[in-house]
Amino acid sequence: MRFDKPEDFYTVYDRHRTYVRALVRKKHLAEFGRNLWRPGDFAPGQRVLELGCGVGLFLAYLQRMGAGEIVGVEMDAKARDYMPPEVAACVHTTTFEEFLNGYRGPAFDRIVLLDVFEHFSPGEGVALLERLKAILTDDGRIVLRVPNLASPWGLQFQY
Repeated sequence: MRFDKPEDFYTVYDRHRTYVRALVRKKHLAEFGRNLWRPGDFAPGQRVLELGCGVGLFLAYLQRMGAGEIVGVEMDAKARDYMPPEVAACVHTTTFEEFLNGYRGPAFDRIVLLDVFEHFSPGEGVALLERLKAILTDDGRIVLRVPNLASPWGLQFQY
């Protein structure tokens, strides 16, 4: 199947995807703490941007951990229906390109891409990282989780 625009992918994806409400459970507290919060040197009060935030589970986790301002970007408008209202209020339903082109706010302490970066070609990935560096604080970090081995075969934290 051919798509004229990347966002057209969701016309087919929507027929096959299942959505789960973003409820932070005990297992998420442990998993995100062990695999993201501590290794990413997150701290309460930090400004965090998540690109490709899905239903906002990690953003909800960040709120629970006392992060400062959180901002999410998600192209899939239907995902918004599964976000907690306080998370949905912080999420832009648009492309990364449109968000970055229009962003004029303060720099972020952390920028997060979970199971997203592997969808870019090497050239696109380098270009994206260069753009993200421009909106990162001097001591900020970009936190990536790749590849998405959670689907369909597991082992998502092996790499």
